[in-house]
Amino acid sequence: MTTRKKRNQKRKTPTNRSRSVRRASGLGLVGRLAGGLNRNQQTDVYQRLSGFLLPRGAKTELAETLLKRVKLGDFKESELWCLSRLAARKLFYGPTNLVIPPAAVARWVEALLNIPTAGDALAAMARRTDDPMRDLPIAAREAVSRKLQTLPHAARLSAVLEGEEDDTALGRIFGEELPSGLVLETPGAVP
Repeated sequence: MTTRKKRNQKRKTPTNRSRSVRRASGLGLVGRLAGGLNRNQQTDVYQRLSGFLLPRGAKTELAETLLKRVKLGDFKESELWCLSRLAARKLFYGPTNLVIPPAAVARWVEALLNIPTAGDALAAMARRTDDPMRDLPIAAREAVSRKLQTLPHAARLSAVLEGEEDDTALGRIFGEELPSGLVLETPGAVP
């Protein structure tokens, strides 16, 4: 083998995967930085990055693909978590019009009821928001509630289902604990 070929083999060209990992890392960094910005600055950052957020159709396709893997039993716990974030009733970022319609999520919830490790995903996907445009049908929420009662950590999962914040989910999303003194505000709360 010639020296030129060896050199070319050693060089790594960026793959689509590495580009998307860099983009996700960059968006994570921007999310952390945005916490220290005022509302106008955050709006500006959102407007500049909104093109990178997944549209509802792409989210639905991704979720359908993940659900197929879950149904086949060929999945990791992290894929259940990803499915739960795609189908979440309450987004951590973005406007509420990016929430996947309840009818689609209700079908996915029905499929996950048979998966023993899907408690956290079910709670997030069926979480009550008191918004009829985002909440799942009552029958689906009741089925999830019955399933959660049979799982370990039933009290925590039921609280998430009823709309309370889950500190473990926040830790997974932000990747670390919040610095001391920094508190996430809930809408309508008095400081």
